[in-house]
Amino acid sequence: MNQKPTLVLETGLFEDTDTLRGALRYLDGVSIIRLQPDTMDTSDWDRVITKILAADRVIAI
Repeated sequence: MNQKPTLVLETGLFEDTDTLRGALRYLDGVSIIRLQPDTMDTSDWDRVITKILAADRVIAI
């Protein structure tokens, strides 16, 4: 069975992102996107939304 990926959104809200990212490495199919709202344009946000819709789980760190 083909499982949908887990999407991790790096938001900058947590100080210890490295530890959280390290823990998520043990999950299969993890994709990480760093959100940078100040530099992202509409097409960047469209790609984020497409990845969210394709994901089984979305985790914000």
